[in-house]
Amino acid sequence: RHNITDRVFIIFAVGHSGQAVKVQVAQGVAASLDAAAVLAVQSLNRSRPGRQDGQPVAVSFTVPVTFSIQ
Repeated sequence: RHNITDRVFIIFAVGHSGQAVKVQVAQGVAASLDAAAVLAVQSLNRSRPGRQDGQPVAVSFTVPVTFSIQ
């Protein structure tokens, strides 16, 4: 439990409304850290959605969430 540094990769989309949707673990390390990373991404403030031809569209992202537990 001590001196853990690891990275969880999360895949999600910013939907038409700007909320993170379809949040899932792409590469996890441990169930507790995976769940915390998913929760962190789900808790993000709304973003400006992508646009195509002037219309809002969902845009997919993969982000690393780094944990460093001392």
